[in-house]
Formats: sequence, structure tokens, C-alpha cells
Amino acid sequence: EVVQNVCNPTIEYQVFDCSCMRLTHTRTINKNNGLIVEGCYSHHPYFKEYMDYKVFLGVDEELQVARILKRNGEKMLQRFVNEWIPKENLYFETFKIKEKANIIL
Repeated sequence: EVVQNVCNPTIEYQVFDCSCMRLTHTRTINKNNGLIVEGCYSHHPYFKEYMDYKVFLGVDEELQVARILKRNGEKMLQRFVNEWIPKENLYFETFKIKEKANIIL
């Protein structure tokens, strides 16, 4: 959850740690100098009022699978291929994430 106070030049957010699959702590940062937010769900419509510019960075399926295999191993690769990637693609399609980006790389 993002907490924002218009009188306060900071923004607070909870950090999700993929290694333990949970929110681990809260961070507070200065928002006056601009902010780059990375992540598959950072373009969710919930956040649209906070965004000035959106970049969509795609990757071809073969490279995506190779990176997942290297990072997570064979056991987790199958979970990504069968569960995570289809859900991510459905999210991209449902909310037209790529089409709503200001730039596509």
C-alpha cells in the first residue's frame, strides 16, 4: 500500500521480498526529486494518478525463460512457466499495460 500526504514531501511503501514471499519492511523516501518505480505491477491502474510517464520493457519468451532458469533453477522455472507468466500476460492484456505506456522498449 502506498501512503501519500500532500503536505509531506515523502512517500512510504512496503517492500515485498520474493525470497520469503512476504512484505518485510517499510521504506520512506523523498518524492520531490522524481521517482522511478520498477516492477510488473507498477503500471496497475491503482497507481495512475501518481505517474507522469510509463515505460514498458518487454522481453522475448526464450530470453525470459533462460533468465528465470538461471536465477531460480529448474524447479521454479516450471512454476513460472505454468503459473506466473500466464497470470502476468493476462494482467498485461486486461489492463492494456503495453498499449498505455508512453514508450515501449
